[in-house]
Amino acid sequence: MKLYELKEKLSAEMRKSYSIFHGLTITDISIDKPISLDNPYYTGTQKESKKSFKATFIINKETVREFFANCTQEETNNGSAKFDIIIDKIYVSANMTLMIVAKKISETGLSQREIQRRKLHKYCLNNNIYKRNRKILNGFVLKILAITSKTSTIESDITRNIGLRDTQSIHIINCDTSQAIAQAINNYSATEEYSLIVLHRGGREDEHMGIFSSQEIIDAIVKSPIPIASALGHEQDKPFVTLVTDIDYSTPSAFAKEIKKHNETLIEIQRGLVQKITLDLKQIAKNSLNNSSSSIRSIESYANEIHGKYALTIKSSISNIELYIQSITKSQANNIQAIQNSIKNTIEKLALHARKEIDKKLEAVEKHAKNIERDKKHFIEMKALSKRKNKQIILAVSVILILIAIFAVLF
Repeated sequence: MKLYELKEKLSAEMRKSYSIFHGLTITDISIDKPISLDNPYYTGTQKESKKSFKATFIINKETVREFFANCTQEETNNGSAKFDIIIDKIYVSANMTLMIVAKKISETGLSQREIQRRKLHKYCLNNNIYKRNRKILNGFVLKILAITSKTSTIESDITRNIGLRDTQSIHIINCDTSQAIAQAINNYSATEEYSLIVLHRGGREDEHMGIFSSQEIIDAIVKSPIPIASALGHEQDKPFVTLVTDIDYSTPSAFAKEIKKHNETLIEIQRGLVQKITLDLKQIAKNSLNNSSSSIRSIESYANEIHGKYALTIKSSISNIELYIQSITKSQANNIQAIQNSIKNTIEKLALHARKEIDKKLEAVEKHAKNIERDKKHFIEMKALSKRKNKQIILAVSVILILIAIFAVLF
């Protein structure tokens, strides 16, 4: 056997031996630099007791792309990450360095929850979901769709704190899959029957809480024409979907209290608006008493402007208040109804008073105008009389002058 033949045979036998490592997974490997598409060569280290073992890993672009499919570079290249590497090929270089070609890489010790979170985070980044304009609550929250897990009972938790009168204002759906939750959001948000849809469940992050976080649900939240809120878990234990919803409440109980506060705030705003309108009407009445006839037209114009500006608002406000009254306790309803009646009576009295004062002013103006017309007629008559008297005087003077001249000639 020739020497070169011996070398080739030895190499062939070694290659056969290396093939037995194909598919083997090496765990807990630290890599010397961030994984990227730019450089396929990495030094991998694994420490055992006081010793450290090294090898050169070759990670091609396809393997890197597959690795980054469900995560971002920032999440994995944080300096402390360790990796599991599945061997494709293995050999020893001329300088006796162990060379390992990676078939697949993954981060060591990741839970399924963390893997899912990273996948959804990458999806949101790629689709600019975090940066979108989030929907807000418009007007009173009068009807709520609450979506919860299959075995969760949340009715008493909501109704105890939210201030709505009965469960007809709250529709609860129990779902056991992410697909069912996404479908419920799509179906019910399209009708725009509800003021708000809330993902609602207490407790810690577990498999039941996990169904609220999926790509299908994220898409449904983004497409919904009405706000989608979340009231899930505890302040320190929140599922991923809370980063995507239009409004996130810290706990289920906090959700109910905040909605009640929101409705009560709107009631106060409507009361303030009615008070402002009342003050405007009082100002109109005051101006009608103090201004001259020329300003009456200005007052009427201002009154029409105020009416045009606030007529729809008053109608909308009273309508919203009446709708909210249907959803709160009877005592609250009676109080608000009494306030409404009092405001209506006040506005009617002020409007009647203002109209009477305006009529008085108009009557005085008309009387004054008649007096002016009478004085004008009298002035014209006096002027004509004065002209006639002037002519008579001139004629008399002329006659006297003629008589004087005749008398002078004769004598």
